Amino acid sequence: MKYDQQIISLINCISKYYSPHQVFSDWVEMYAISISNTCTLLNSTLKQSREQKYLEIVKKYKNTEMSKFPDLCGLLAIALDNDMADVLGNVYMGLESGSKHTGQFFTPNHISRLTARLMPPVTDADGIIRFTEPTCGSGGMVIAYAKALFEQGVNYQKKLEVIAQDIDYRCVHMCYVQLSLLGIKATVLRQNTLTLEEVSEESIFLTPAKTGVLV
Repeated sequence: MKYDQQIISLINCISKYYSPHQVFSDWVEMYAISISNTCTLLNSTLKQSREQKYLEIVKKYKNTEMSKFPDLCGLLAIALDNDMADVLGNVYMGLESGSKHTGQFFTPNHISRLTARLMPPVTDADGIIRFTEPTCGSGGMVIAYAKALFEQGVNYQKKLEVIAQDIDYRCVHMCYVQLSLLGIKATVLRQNTLTLEEVSEESIFLTPAKTGVLV
């Protein structure tokens, strides 16, 4: 069974009192908070706010259910180590969590990879490849681009810096978790890129690689 299918199966096992969609959303939010709170650049107020949100989610589940969430994290880490692909995007669509109303239909991995291979790396004066994704979803396009760089012999963990934005917090959490696990230097923002609304500190997630902290 593929890793994304294993994750879906485990989510369905947890989903006794909540929908699979809700369990998935809670999982990626808890995972995102767990990672972000390891980053030393976070101020204490923001850390406490995110920690409180984490504890509020935990209270929803029984101990037997909570014990399965680390298994989900482990499966995701193994899946990304096995193949740089948009695992969470596949899970999200596999759970039929995509929304016709919001247009959340994530680009399939093979399309993202084809597109990424057509984008030659361009470095700035500092030798950095800068990549901006204004509708990042679960981070599939960023992951595909990092994979394309790797295949070209470019160390994306050192050379690539990303700004990823999305209007949906769930997408922000998905993208942030995957880019963190892949060691990509990224700033992931909850922002409407059409209105360019002001971004609150609560809406900014810096990957450990961006802050110099290893996962």
